[in-house]
Amino acid sequence: WLDHVKIEQACLRLTFEEYRQSIRETQERIKRYDQAIAQEAQASAHAPLIGAMQALRGVAVLTATTMVSEFMDMSRFPTAGAFMSYCGLVPSENSTGDSRRQ
Repeated sequence: WLDHVKIEQACLRLTFEEYRQSIRETQERIKRYDQAIAQEAQASAHAPLIGAMQALRGVAVLTATTMVSEFMDMSRFPTAGAFMSYCGLVPSENSTGDSRRQ
């Protein structure tokens, strides 16, 4: 609907259009980054691990690539659940007495 916004004052219209152009350029840059990351994830030596990470609920290529780059050695996690818990992807609660932490 922003295409239909009419601004009378030239300086305000120019500023508005410059902001919109900046948003479009940023969106295009993000698309290029996402494509480059996806291509690199497939060609990488870590492609099998990146693919396996995507089997986790809610994890796509960008998240999987980020996680693999952060946690290269997955052997320290005995199960997928332990890894997901470490990353904060599963809910947990630690309560004692009047203290409650979720």
